[in-house]
Amino acid sequence: MSDLATRTALPFVVATTKRLGATLPPKLAEALESVERLRTERRAFKDVPDITAAVAASILAGKDPLASKDVQRAAIAQQLIDLNIEHRLNEHAHQRGANALLEHADAVIDSWRPAVEKAEAALRRFRDLVPGVSPLDDGLPVGLPTQALTPWGEAREAAAIVEEVGKGWHALANLGAAYVGQHGRPIMVADLTYEQVQGLGTTPKCIDVIRLDVPIELASTTTYAERAARIAQGAQDHQNYEAAAPERAREERRQQMGVVMIP
Repeated sequence: MSDLATRTALPFVVATTKRLGATLPPKLAEALESVERLRTERRAFKDVPDITAAVAASILAGKDPLASKDVQRAAIAQQLIDLNIEHRLNEHAHQRGANALLEHADAVIDSWRPAVEKAEAALRRFRDLVPGVSPLDDGLPVGLPTQALTPWGEAREAAAIVEEVGKGWHALANLGAAYVGQHGRPIMVADLTYEQVQGLGTTPKCIDVIRLDVPIELASTTTYAERAARIAQGAQDHQNYEAAAPERAREERRQQMGVVMIP
């Protein structure tokens, strides 16, 4: 995982979870408390005893500086400062938090599931009232029947939730929870065919799925891998079909002419 991913994914996922009204998995929350403690207490190394003063105090007291606990503490503190321990602890905290998030990625996704299911229900209510219309279509709500106005507003809010979840899921993916290719974002929130994904454009986002009349179904990391594999197989089948086009055309001509064509 990249350094940028470790720094940005954790606060982003935590913020996403809060915005969705969800709660972080208990084990993850506990791990994040230890991360925050590291970040807070690393600053204690800024205020360390002056080693020179500690040695002087020991000498003036008629004691052996090498046996002085104050001198030993000051010496160790100075070594830690020379090792840039504050920066190292900060980096360690980032990595520790990222590892914890990655370990509990599916539990985090599960915590988002109720919000996604609520969003799907709102989208379905709108589609049932106005079949074939996306709540994201330009010009709306002009032309909608009166009874569809409130469901339209709720469907727009649902679309925003889907977008929010998609961004959070992608942050998890950046940590290593999944490999997301150029067309991989939409299948985080819906089980699509290769043709459906291709129809969404070159770099589709999760919110683009709203334009399709398909159920919103949040993927776990395992489910995502299965969906991605099916999309990859669909892409291979399409490529094979295109590659065989000349042979198909040749066979069609042979059948039309009613003769055997010599290769």
